[in-house]
Amino acid sequence: MKFTNITYRNTEELYFSYYLDELIEQNIVESYKYEPESFELTPKVTFNYIKTTVLKTKTKIEDKTKALLHKHCYTPDFKIEVSKLGFNTMFSNAQDLPIFIVEHGFHCWVDIKGQFAGKTNSTQYTFPLNQKWMYDKYSIYVQKIKPFDLFKATFTPKKVIEEMVYKRDYIKKGKLLAKQGDNRLGYEPITLETWMKKL
Repeated sequence: MKFTNITYRNTEELYFSYYLDELIEQNIVESYKYEPESFELTPKVTFNYIKTTVLKTKTKIEDKTKALLHKHCYTPDFKIEVSKLGFNTMFSNAQDLPIFIVEHGFHCWVDIKGQFAGKTNSTQYTFPLNQKWMYDKYSIYVQKIKPFDLFKATFTPKKVIEEMVYKRDYIKKGKLLAKQGDNRLGYEPITLETWMKKL
């Protein structure tokens, strides 16, 4: 999934970048980086031993090393830098939980999860462990975000509204369910400008 010179792994990550782009235009977000860095959560574990091989004429003794556990690394999807304006107006005294959990100055770390990921290995098991490890080892909280839930609760990027439409009439069993150009989001989207007026 290519956008400018960045290759995103899936549509949700691409659409979330649209969301951040609009927040940058409004000076709410300063900048963001995609997959900015990897963190080592556990090192490689090895075991040293001596291997003895008895040959016909001699005994061969070798020092050997076996990898018992490979190192475990984790890479958050996004690192976001919230602007001072954005922090002061939207994040510091939010009535509800703010959009982004901002720590260490104005930074926020995000892991994107697909809308229909369900109880996949990554969503249910791997990510929660990585999230706890990251906080325990680096004092970094990685926030899980499902983009379409976020869009529905706040605003939907204009590019997403434009792209999430039916390309042709949707007919099932002879019945017209949606016309070409109809909204495929499943909710009535609002723009960033409309959402900001509600704040």
